[in-house]
Amino acid sequence: MNLTVPDLTIACMIVSCVIAFGLPILLALYFHKKKGEFIPMIVGIAVMFVFVFTLEAAVNQTIFKSTIGETIRNNKVLYAVYGGLMAAVFEECGRWIAYRTILKNRMGNDSNALMY
Repeated sequence: MNLTVPDLTIACMIVSCVIAFGLPILLALYFHKKKGEFIPMIVGIAVMFVFVFTLEAAVNQTIFKSTIGETIRNNKVLYAVYGGLMAAVFEECGRWIAYRTILKNRMGNDSNALMY
């Protein structure tokens, strides 16, 4: 029984990690040179963490434990619609709240929008 991971799989994992971590860092540095600020990027990360990884996850857990969740899980169309709606509601509400409160004074710069 061969329990090794193929070299190509490891290479693809390394490339994925470089892209996943390197590209956002390079883009942040590029837009910082274009007069972008790091605060919108940090706020965007925090909003994503709070609204998607905590609040949305809690709502999903609650719904999927119920009988409605069982129905949604068994129907591919309902599952896709539910997933899209939940993502839209939580991500857009988080973005709206962030721009109306924390980033209120930083909305005039296009690079800040891209940093977010």
